[in-house]
Amino acid sequence: MKELFFDRESLFYNKLKNAKKELEEQYPIESLIPIESALGLIQFFYGKKDAYKIGANIGRQLKVHDLGSLGYFLLSCKHTFFVKEHLDKYQFLLSDTFNFNFNFDKELMTWNLTTPILEQATGSKTLQFLCDLEIAFRHQMINELLQKEIYPNSIRVLYISSEEHKKFLEKKYNCSIKFGANINSITYKISDINHYIPSSNYHVYHTLQPKLNELLKKWNENEGNYSLKIRRLILSNLGHHNFSFEYLATKLNMSIRNIQRQLQKEGTSYNQLLEECRKEMVIIYIKNNLKSKDIAQRLGYLETNSFARSFKKWYQMSIKEFKKTLVS
Repeated sequence: MKELFFDRESLFYNKLKNAKKELEEQYPIESLIPIESALGLIQFFYGKKDAYKIGANIGRQLKVHDLGSLGYFLLSCKHTFFVKEHLDKYQFLLSDTFNFNFNFDKELMTWNLTTPILEQATGSKTLQFLCDLEIAFRHQMINELLQKEIYPNSIRVLYISSEEHKKFLEKKYNCSIKFGANINSITYKISDINHYIPSSNYHVYHTLQPKLNELLKKWNENEGNYSLKIRRLILSNLGHHNFSFEYLATKLNMSIRNIQRQLQKEGTSYNQLLEECRKEMVIIYIKNNLKSKDIAQRLGYLETNSFARSFKKWYQMSIKEFKKTLVS
């Protein structure tokens, strides 16, 4: 399965293949299961001094072609905005638990990565490491595609860290850093990244595209358990401003009716899975001391009152009462 994230012959693969067990035991949530590559690197380096810095340094070493066929396809694209479109389309060949998203605001482009399934590790070096690795890898990818050094306009990360680490990141990326954000993101000036790719290759591009389309189709057909697949997607997209059943159907390249039929065969529905995911994540958010307003937003509620009513229905008590049970 070369096509899934790192090639088997890549430098890191042997360090990754046995990575899941330890992390799954430490953070038992089924949605973590597919994130083999990132968790493998965490496992390999976790426990070393300054592990969060190591994440950034590993990211600096990773190359676009470490993504296998997809990486070489990205290198062959004509322009950076083709890369953006293809990353969005083929992201399931990287992971079905991380969702890439690009936002544009006047002269800026923000590259978001939703990772709520890992927020149970908030404050730990594991989360710091994973966030630093992801930011560093994406920044390295941009620089490698353009074959020149550019710097972000700003960076946001999920975790909270020290002033020392903030200075480390600001020096590395030459931009402002915000800790405790809702999602990881890296923002660039559009003028800095709006360029043709020096390594673009028409022949490679048109040779690899059918292969990637076939792999994406195979991923959909072979995954089998649609309820598990959709649970993963919901968990990695909750609170995202574009997230909806329609958006999920687009990401799966399936019609809403087809998804409904598949879930009905498995004895569930989209709304049932959505409610289960919200119930699962709300406990993690409360334990991490998030405010009700922020929790409501992350769970995809438009109003805090609607979230409060749902919580009372789930647990037969108010959020305030539930917090008291945690203290006692």
